[in-house]
Amino acid sequence: TLLDGGTLSFTLAEPIAAADHLIVVDAARLGAPPGTLRCLRDGEMDRYLLGGAKSVHEVSLGDLMDIARLSNTLPRRRALVAIEPQNLDWGDAPSPAVAAAIEPAVDLLLKLMKELDG
Repeated sequence: TLLDGGTLSFTLAEPIAAADHLIVVDAARLGAPPGTLRCLRDGEMDRYLLGGAKSVHEVSLGDLMDIARLSNTLPRRRALVAIEPQNLDWGDAPSPAVAAAIEPAVDLLLKLMKELDG
């Protein structure tokens, strides 16, 4: 199932609870140069989110994972495919550094999907 989470807030809690596996693709402050691509899996993702990861969303991914944890519906396998943003200003196109990371992020996403499906 592919879901554009956008800024849907708490309405994402139900689809997350129903998932056996969860892959989230988002901008994330990693403390790295813009366009840096990282994949945080399972406990590494949890530690990143519990460490006070900043979010521009109304309800953060950390909040949604806390809801899943408290309701005992945390997906068994989790991954965050994260790209360090150039900035978080409003706009309709990614910065050149982020744009260059999109194709490798898609490749990583496809690899993860195959891995979790098997």
